[in-house]
Amino acid sequence: MLFSVNVLSISEMFYFRYKAGLLNYREHRFSYYFRASVYLTRAISLMDICFCILTFSDGSEFQQNYRATLVQTNPLLPFLSCPNTYSVVPFADYVSTIVLASWICQTVNLTVSIPLAVGYGE
Repeated sequence: MLFSVNVLSISEMFYFRYKAGLLNYREHRFSYYFRASVYLTRAISLMDICFCILTFSDGSEFQQNYRATLVQTNPLLPFLSCPNTYSVVPFADYVSTIVLASWICQTVNLTVSIPLAVGYGE
């Protein structure tokens, strides 16, 4: 969830800087693309947060299973006994698959949008 909040704040910051940097930003065609990119980031972030809240019990169960497996294979690692340890096992269950896919979508969206906005604003 923190990843979504960070991505959302970065997206909003660059959108604000884009609007502040151009006098008539609404007249530029690139503004439509950038606005759609910001709306996409907002939608993915909200869906990711709602999904994490709705699947908390399933995610906790999957984490307990992963932690038990890791403790059996590596009993000498001290951080595995900490209850705050969260191991991300990509594509092992539907919760981690959907969360990882949303992270990838947000990362690709921002990786493409931010350099385009910086280049267009100059």
